[in-house]
Amino acid sequence: MRNINHQIWIFENLTGFYKNAGLLILYIMVLAAISCNEKEQCGSRFSANESYELLINDSVAVDVTWFENGLVQSITTKDKFGIKNGLSVDYYPNGMLKNRYSWKDNKITGGYWIYDDTGQPTVYFTYAEGEKNGDMYEFLNDSTIKAHFLFKDGRAIYVGYYDNGKKTISSAIPAFKDEVIKDDSIYNVRISFPFPFKGDLEIFLKDTIDFNLEYLDKHNVDLTITNFDKTWAAYEFLLEYVPAEEDSLSRTEQIYTRTLDID
Repeated sequence: MRNINHQIWIFENLTGFYKNAGLLILYIMVLAAISCNEKEQCGSRFSANESYELLINDSVAVDVTWFENGLVQSITTKDKFGIKNGLSVDYYPNGMLKNRYSWKDNKITGGYWIYDDTGQPTVYFTYAEGEKNGDMYEFLNDSTIKAHFLFKDGRAIYVGYYDNGKKTISSAIPAFKDEVIKDDSIYNVRISFPFPFKGDLEIFLKDTIDFNLEYLDKHNVDLTITNFDKTWAAYEFLLEYVPAEEDSLSRTEQIYTRTLDID
């Protein structure tokens, strides 16, 4: 089993995010409390996949779980009332960092990092009040940006794709509102965009030509399908966008699959 010095090395070198000296001291204290010495097997003290609470001081505690190989699986910080507040980290069985994120009053908040089992970052989210809000990035294995999303209240509203660090596609992601079926065959929905589109927007349905579009403003389009089959579980449409001059969005042709959400 790995001794205390080696596990401290894991936390200092594989996570690489302890810019706050107090956090480093906190997690060294955790390691000192949970680590195996040369004569004692971790398996005899703790059971794999079970959570153990360790008190750091009068106001801070952590929940710790282990893998069967004796390495730490996860550490979650709590306050004296048992509410998740502070840093959480998850690890792979090989000891590499898997996830790093923070809690505030039992809700994930701030940055959420995801790594592969070699230690390379793969995804970064921003959370607020337990929901994805703000930027999300996907990375290639050399840490260059693959995609950039914007989230609002847990829903993606924008995506940009990159090739060799250069943005190739930037597109708004619509929401669907007030979805209804009338007289068993007339379907209506409002397709709403998160910010105004400056260019020309066209929508084409894949399986029917019996539809109407009403462009209400630069945010909203009403779609009506007049031969709708209420047994449909989903339908596809093509969205074509031709940007205006100095537009923040690029020319795109995207196929969306709309899964119906009607009571």
